[in-house]
Amino acid sequence: MMEKDTHSSSPLINVMPTVQLYSRRWLMLLLFLAMYAINNILQASFVVIPSLIAKHYVPHPTDSTMQSVNLIFPMVEIPGLVLAIFLLQKFSVKVSLSICAIAQIIGIISSVFASMFE
Repeated sequence: MMEKDTHSSSPLINVMPTVQLYSRRWLMLLLFLAMYAINNILQASFVVIPSLIAKHYVPHPTDSTMQSVNLIFPMVEIPGLVLAIFLLQKFSVKVSLSICAIAQIIGIISSVFASMFE
């Protein structure tokens, strides 16, 4: 029968892992939070003034139609966040932001052309 060695050659030392704080990461986090806050503030302000916004559209939509437009944003935001998380895990931050910027440019151009042909 083998005896358990109770005397170790190296003493057990409690070593706490060191945490490094990078100021660049904090800056990126603040920028992402600022973009998210600005986006949600604009979306939340849309709820308050649907009758004023409806005056700029022809034919004039009802208030309930304008409220339903406000509900579409959260339904699109969640799949967009899942896609962004996937891109960040698959590619670098630079490539992910480039892909998202190109997608936004395509969306903006398509909405401008759609409004031109109404």
